[in-house]
Amino acid sequence: MSNIRLTYFSIPGRAGPVRLAFAIAGIPFEDIRLTFAEWGAARNNLELYPQGSVPVMDVDGKKICDSAAIFEYAAARAGSFPRIP
Repeated sequence: MSNIRLTYFSIPGRAGPVRLAFAIAGIPFEDIRLTFAEWGAARNNLELYPQGSVPVMDVDGKKICDSAAIFEYAAARAGSFPRIP
């Protein structure tokens, strides 16, 4: 089982569909919700936020920083992403 951490603000935004996909499929993940003050202080930390933006998902120590790629990963894990034959 993978250790998944999703970091975003406490609004649905770009991480909303990811949270929903994990919740529907019953996939456990750590939902880290930043305040705007926390984001302002940490946004230049490229170790935490490699592209200087959120959402960021950490899967077993590997960071995924693109929101579309994050959602595709979540949908695939949830069994909701179509497979191309």
